[in-house]
Amino acid sequence: MKLKKKLKLLIDLNKRSNKNLIRVLLEIIYFRFNSQRLSPYEYMDYRLYDDNLYSSEQKKQFVGHRNFHQFHKNVFDEGWMSIVSDKVTVQGLLECYQLPVPELAAIYSPDYNYSQHSARKLKNLDQLSRFLTEPDNHPLFAKKIFGYHGAGAFKINQYNPETGSFELADGSKIDQKDLFKIISTQDHSKDKGFIFQKPLLPHQKIVDLTGNQTVSTLRVVTINTRKSPEIIDISWRIAVGNNMTDNNRNGQNGNLASTVDKTTGNVLKAFSRIGFYEDEVTHHPDTGNKIIGFNLPHWDKLTELCFRATNCFGGLGIQSWDIALCEDGPYIVELNAPGELYPHQCMYRRGYNDSKYQSILSYYLKK
Repeated sequence: MKLKKKLKLLIDLNKRSNKNLIRVLLEIIYFRFNSQRLSPYEYMDYRLYDDNLYSSEQKKQFVGHRNFHQFHKNVFDEGWMSIVSDKVTVQGLLECYQLPVPELAAIYSPDYNYSQHSARKLKNLDQLSRFLTEPDNHPLFAKKIFGYHGAGAFKINQYNPETGSFELADGSKIDQKDLFKIISTQDHSKDKGFIFQKPLLPHQKIVDLTGNQTVSTLRVVTINTRKSPEIIDISWRIAVGNNMTDNNRNGQNGNLASTVDKTTGNVLKAFSRIGFYEDEVTHHPDTGNKIIGFNLPHWDKLTELCFRATNCFGGLGIQSWDIALCEDGPYIVELNAPGELYPHQCMYRRGYNDSKYQSILSYYLKK
């Protein structure tokens, strides 16, 4: 970060804090080197400088990025990690458990066989070309088998044989050769490939709110012990404009992030940006429709689905499920384990290393 930006942060921090700057800097050093390993920017994003927001004990519950993997590793059985990072394997398991997932149309994977899955197998660029240029196969949603945060994901609406180009869901067009180059050369774990799904369509109530057909998924964080699964908290990523995915990227692409009442399914707060320079909004920027208080459909079905899904992955103490709400009910889009802690800790202003986490940790250490 450039010196000018760092100085601005320091000045703004001094203005916002209810204690002198020396005390703030000492506190930053403390949280950087204790077990939480919070960076100075995380300290500011979580607003730990504000003693009116948190007690000293509550501050100690926030988990830093440097401690992120250890935090999850403590409550994971090791063998599960390689399984859940593979979207094809997770899809197959969820299908076997008869849980609703998007239809998997094809798998492009030069390195892995995936012979037992019923989806069409694409082992090279010739097979990929034939599949993508068959008109009946469109529309399609494509994403990396081993991808994260929606990176590299896109939706193809149709193929134009006259121009040899594909029309994407954001209205742009891309040449066939350029698209194949993206798919075959992106850094996706030693060329382990892409999956192509039949796109889901969001519930009409959500389409009316957002004015677009992009699936706006919920991130549902659950915990899993010997007792019944429990939902910790829920956020809703809200697509804006022509974006093909709903990831917020902390305001960089215009999408919104919001908190949701886990009992009622009502939206509590919405943000175009989270963190130190948080920007809270109340209405959708495209339609002007009010987001706050919006009641998400199929709420009872969604919570039931997340409980069922959590029980299927007993080796994961904390699970993050991405759920799409469609006209006929909720669908599981992805399982993330580990999932990101940062957005939820920012928006809910609550650390994850609390008594509930300690109870999970106690259970897994005894296993």
